[in-house]
Amino acid sequence: MHQFDEGEYSWIVECYDNSSNYNYKSRDFTVSFSNAPSNTITLASNNESYEKKGEIEKAISDLEEFLIKKETYDSEKTEILENLGISEDLKYYQKRLAQIKIDLSNNLKYLNESLRETRKKEILEEFSEIKKKIPSEISIIEKNEFVKNSITNNLEEIITEYIEYKKMDGRNIKGLVSSNYESQKDIKVLTKTAKVEIEYPEETKEITLVAKEISLNKSNSDVETILEIIPEGVISNPVFLTKNEVIKENRIYSFSSENLENKSLVYYTEEFIELKKIEQTETVLFRDTQQKPGITGFFIYFEDIENEHYLAALIVFLVIIICAISVYIKKIKIKKWKKDENVAKIFELKKQIKKALRNKEIEVIKEKYDKIKELYPLISEECRKYLFKDIKKIKAAINKKNISDLLEEYFQAKNQKRIEDSRIIYQKIRQEYNNLSKRDKKRVYNKIFKQSETDYKL
Repeated sequence: MHQFDEGEYSWIVECYDNSSNYNYKSRDFTVSFSNAPSNTITLASNNESYEKKGEIEKAISDLEEFLIKKETYDSEKTEILENLGISEDLKYYQKRLAQIKIDLSNNLKYLNESLRETRKKEILEEFSEIKKKIPSEISIIEKNEFVKNSITNNLEEIITEYIEYKKMDGRNIKGLVSSNYESQKDIKVLTKTAKVEIEYPEETKEITLVAKEISLNKSNSDVETILEIIPEGVISNPVFLTKNEVIKENRIYSFSSENLENKSLVYYTEEFIELKKIEQTETVLFRDTQQKPGITGFFIYFEDIENEHYLAALIVFLVIIICAISVYIKKIKIKKWKKDENVAKIFELKKQIKKALRNKEIEVIKEKYDKIKELYPLISEECRKYLFKDIKKIKAAINKKNISDLLEEYFQAKNQKRIEDSRIIYQKIRQEYNNLSKRDKKRVYNKIFKQSETDYKL
């Protein structure tokens, strides 16, 4: 830091991640020149020598040069970099290289000798990996784009393999095939393919990229299952950048619609293949449309019934019978679902969360909820529908607790005149606010936002 006047200063660093988590660090310091030869304070010298200084500075320079070049790229190249995750990686590498430079030039000296050597080795190994991944140029050799909504592969074979893998016993295959042919009208897929060359310091990679933009019509389910079908001989060893479940290696892959970042399914292979071949791939919307059992086998005449009380009692009786049958069917289904290990784990986690809610153990609830989130995409669509409301309630309880703690911190900071702290907590409340129910939003809004928006001029 240069050209600071004497006095007291503060700095604050705020960080957010893609899940809206937030943290910050702040520090106060004083600048005094009473014992200094000049009015310049230098925290780290640019001339200080350290191991691999030249290579590190060159890597930083190469990365900055590519980032500048990236700004001049057209939309197609930019989209490819985004789809491959290279743009995000470069931001991370930029931060890590800056930290590596600071660690090697300054921070390591504060460690004892044994720990210093271990840490230096780790840092240099990380640098070696990053250095190889900094591109110098990207070229689009060939590209193609197509829309395909019809199914040409054997849907019955696909559904059979999926059901066998997911252990969804007792399904009517022909019925599912028929209903899923009908379901394909609810999915639209725009596929963009490209042969891409990326130049790195030690190699030039040739890849074929497949990016599918998926549009789904609204349905009764908040989460849809999508199957990507790759016929034999089209693509070998695809690398998926979208979270998936392998149903059959190099053939069938399953995706949850909630895992489609920007509503896109992206994968590539590290070789050039004929782009026209990729038109043979299928993107299928799968819905478990198993018919629900109903009440059959009896018929009641109301024609000669004149007693209204008797009719009312009969209706109540029938309602009770229907509810009892419904509960029984539900129990049978749950028992069947629990044969799936993942479903059994979710029900056990729900039981543990219920106990934790009674004991107000919010950290335990959060831990169990995170585990449920990992298992949820792996179970059948019918079971997901059944569990969705319960999981939503758990999330609401977590959000309510989070906002309650933040409100307590906020008013405490405000009462103690810690203005900067109250500003920071207020921003965290604003982030958490969007996750609340309408009722809780209204409560929080009436409690602080009206006044705080005036206080902070937000």
